[in-house]
Amino acid sequence: HPLSPLSCQLALVKVGNLRGESAPHRERFAALNCFFRFMIESKAAMVITTWIAEKAVNQEILKELISDHANHPRNQYRLESSSCQCHGKNPLCGDEVTLNVLLSGDESSIEQMAFEGRGCPISQASASLLTEVCSGLSVDGARSLAQYLRSSITGNPTGNLSPSLTGAWHEIEALSTIQINPARVKCVTLAWHTLLNALEQRGTTHTVC
Repeated sequence: HPLSPLSCQLALVKVGNLRGESAPHRERFAALNCFFRFMIESKAAMVITTWIAEKAVNQEILKELISDHANHPRNQYRLESSSCQCHGKNPLCGDEVTLNVLLSGDESSIEQMAFEGRGCPISQASASLLTEVCSGLSVDGARSLAQYLRSSITGNPTGNLSPSLTGAWHEIEALSTIQINPARVKCVTLAWHTLLNALEQRGTTHTVC
């Protein structure tokens, strides 16, 4: 079995009993002590290296996702008729997003979505991705997805996401890596914050992120 940090530490405790023995035993203790400490430090280094590599990969995925939706936005237009419309704004940087949402007859699901806006590529790409992923979801599903993304970005994901939303989450998961750049968090969450407000109130509303 691979040596874990815990098993190495237990071994160090056991080897420590050799300290009171003769010179050959003390030399063996020193050698084993160095070996197990090396294993512990190597394990820690491997974990850190893996974490850094995963973050780098996620950042590349995020860059590609933002570039794609910023240069080729989906559903960027105004719906002729909608069940609810919400205009979201981040006054600190000037990003603006207006979401138009057309609900089903019983208002249980999202039939169509579109957006208009202006601002940085991140805020507009996030809005584009939102309309693509949330169209066709139930109202409760879209709300849960938005809340889960926001909590993941803050580093405190709440609850478990429904299995039915796994596919949708995989499409937007890269957005959660924006947490390493706090100055850009609201750029990502503006559209999702606006969606939550739109689903809470029918008609035309305004919100500030």
